[in-house]
Amino acid sequence: MLKIKHKYKKMNHLIKSLLLFLITISSTNASEIKGNNSIKNSIDSGKIKERSIEYMFGGFYNGPYFPYEIRNKKFNSCNAFNLCKMDKRLYGSSFGIRLIDEVKRKGNHKLDIDKIFSFNIQSPKLTEENKIKSIKGGSPIAFAMISYVPTYRYNFSKLSNRFSFGLGTGLNLAIGQVPSELPDKEPLNSQVNMEIEYHLPTKPKKSSIVFSLQHRCNLFGLIGGELKGRQWYTIGFRQMI
Repeated sequence: MLKIKHKYKKMNHLIKSLLLFLITISSTNASEIKGNNSIKNSIDSGKIKERSIEYMFGGFYNGPYFPYEIRNKKFNSCNAFNLCKMDKRLYGSSFGIRLIDEVKRKGNHKLDIDKIFSFNIQSPKLTEENKIKSIKGGSPIAFAMISYVPTYRYNFSKLSNRFSFGLGTGLNLAIGQVPSELPDKEPLNSQVNMEIEYHLPTKPKKSSIVFSLQHRCNLFGLIGGELKGRQWYTIGFRQMI
């Protein structure tokens, strides 16, 4: 009889401890949700600046960047903007991280500072004079790029809260030789970024999928003296931190 009472007391104590644990967990989760909602409301109202991180990968495009070629003074219907001949013109690979810090927000308009680091590989065939013979088929050459790009972003809330567009221009510093730019060896160039962002239905943290076209050039010939440029596509996963 004493053994049964002892077991009953022990079980009763265990049940009370379990209930206390569940109540504590529930209270903690409620506090976290309340805190996350408070942070989200503060960000939306502009009291707290938003910060995001993006992990991206992609490849380079061997062709004209824009429909109008300034260097050749002519229009080209096959360019990076209309994704022309992707199966033949894509080469190399790029892996990067983008850190985004909000500077100013007003309604659907937002100004950010994008800081990007990327690790890249290209494999061009080179001549004895170190000039490009073919953009593919050579030995892999690795290099890195660091970019600082002020970026304007607009959310199409009237059409859909899911989509936004971004456009930015800044500086790009190459660490190591960019093979597709040989024989040029100018490490500092300008950079132009364009992106389309699709916001995923995730709460409370904002997540999105981003398609971006990035362009490195010598600022209309002001850096290096010639009108040249390179571009690459990236697909990224972006999350608010």
